[in-house]
Amino acid sequence: FPAEWTILAAVVLENVLPDASDRSAPLEVVALGTGSKCLGADTVCGDGTTLNDSHAEVVCRRALIAYLHAQLEQVASTGRCDVFSLASPGTVSGGTCSSVDDGAVGVPSGGGSAGGIDDSSVGHAEEAVSQEEGRSPPHTKHRRQDDRHCWIARIPTVRFHFYISQAPCGDGSIFDASEAAGEVPPAQPSMVEPGSAHGRGDASAAAIGEGAMAVTATDGVTEVASNGGAKRRRVDNAHRTGAKAVPSGESDPLGPGLQYHRVGLLRTKPGRGPATFSMSCSDKICKWGVVGCQGALLSTLIRPIYFETIVVGELYDAAALERALHDRIPQLSHLRPGYTVHRPTLLSTSVRFVHGRERADSAMEPTRKAPGPAGASVAWAQQWNEDDMVDVSNRGRKQGVPKKQKLNALKFCSRLSRAALWASFNTVCAKLRRRGPTPSAHSGQTYWAAKQQATDYTACVAALRAQPPFDGWAGYGKRTQLFSADKS
Repeated sequence: FPAEWTILAAVVLENVLPDASDRSAPLEVVALGTGSKCLGADTVCGDGTTLNDSHAEVVCRRALIAYLHAQLEQVASTGRCDVFSLASPGTVSGGTCSSVDDGAVGVPSGGGSAGGIDDSSVGHAEEAVSQEEGRSPPHTKHRRQDDRHCWIARIPTVRFHFYISQAPCGDGSIFDASEAAGEVPPAQPSMVEPGSAHGRGDASAAAIGEGAMAVTATDGVTEVASNGGAKRRRVDNAHRTGAKAVPSGESDPLGPGLQYHRVGLLRTKPGRGPATFSMSCSDKICKWGVVGCQGALLSTLIRPIYFETIVVGELYDAAALERALHDRIPQLSHLRPGYTVHRPTLLSTSVRFVHGRERADSAMEPTRKAPGPAGASVAWAQQWNEDDMVDVSNRGRKQGVPKKQKLNALKFCSRLSRAALWASFNTVCAKLRRRGPTPSAHSGQTYWAAKQQATDYTACVAALRAQPPFDGWAGYGKRTQLFSADKS
C-alpha cells in the first residue's frame, strides 16, 4: 500500500480553433507540480537558491513560467510559438499597448466606479508597501511601464486552465462538511478523462489532505479509527485548514466545529516546524486573478495571463471556492492596461489523482500506519530536456545535492528557484533583444530591482493590497530578494 501521498497541480493549454463551432485543438499539459510542504521562517534563504513554498499550486505555476520562457526563446528564434507571436507593426501606439492580446482585457482608465480606487490610492498603497519592505517609496502616481516592451502578443485563441487534485489550502478548504452535494458546472471530459467529470463529490473522511481535516463528530474534537487502524483527528461537521490567520488581521475564534475558523481571512501556510510567512494557496490564486500568473519579470515582456478555469478534485466545495477565489477580490478600477479582475470558472471532477490522499487512505491496511504527505516536490515543464525532464526538490533544495553543499552555482539549485528563473529570464531577454527592446540586467542589479521595472504589475499588486482583506498580506518582502545575478 502507498506509504505517502501528495497533491498534484497542472496547467493545460487549449487552442480554440478559429471557426464558428468553437472547437478546440487537442488539449496539452504544459506544466505539472506536486508537493505539500513549506519552509519555516527560520530556514528561508535570502539568496534565491531554495524553494520557500513547495505546495503543488506554487510549484506548478513556477513550472509554467519556465514553459513560457521556452516559448519566448522560440519567438526569438522563429518569430512565433504555440503561445506568442510578434505583434504587428503599429499595434503599439499612443504610449500604451493596444489590445493585441485577447486573453487579457484591461479595465478602462477613465470613469471609475463606486468602491473602486484611483491612481492616487495606488500611490498611497505603493508608499505603504515600500515603507513596510524597507525601501524608499517610488514616485509613480502617473508612471507607466515602458510600453516599447509590448511587442510580443499572446495568440488570441490560446487559453490556460488550472487543475488541482485537492482544494487549495487556506480559505478554500473551510466549509461545512455536512451540507448536501450541490450542483456545479461539469468539467469538459477531455480535460480530465472521457465520461468522468460530474458535479461535486461527497465530502467524505477519506478525502482529507494536508491543511484540511474532515469532521464527523457532533461535539468537539474526537479521535476515530481509520479503517480500523491508525487514528485521525476529526472535528464536528467542518473541514478545517492548517493555514493560520495573518497576525495583522482578525483571528480565528477557535470555537467548536464551524465556529473554529473565521472565513474570508488571509492565511499563512503551516511549515516544517516554525511558522511561515508564505501565503496560503487560496490567497495566491486569488491574487493571480488580478495580476496574472506570469509574475513580475515576464510582465515586462507580455500581457497578464489568467486561468480560464480552475478544476478541483478532492475537497471541492463550490461555496467555499467561490468565496475564497472570487468574492474576496475587492472592486478595483483604474488598473493598468491589460490588467483586470478575472474570476475563472470553477469546476469539479470525480477523477481522483492516483497518488492523492483519498486513494492512499482507501488502500491502507487496517494495522498499518496511515500514509503521510510526501516530503519531495516534483515539477515538470513541457520543452525541458528529455534527459533532465523533471525537477525534484526536498526541503526547498534540489534533491541529490548534499546538505553541506553551498548553493553557490545554479547547477546546485532547483530550476524553479528564484535565482534560476531569473537567470533563465535574462537569457530569454538577451535572445529576444535582436527582435525588439527588452529589460536588461546590469552588473550588481538585485532581483528586487529587476522586479521593480515591472511598474504596471507592481502598481496592480499595490492596488490589490490597498483593499481589505489583502491589506494584511504577509510574505517575506524585500529581504529575501536582494540577491544579484552572479551565479552560473
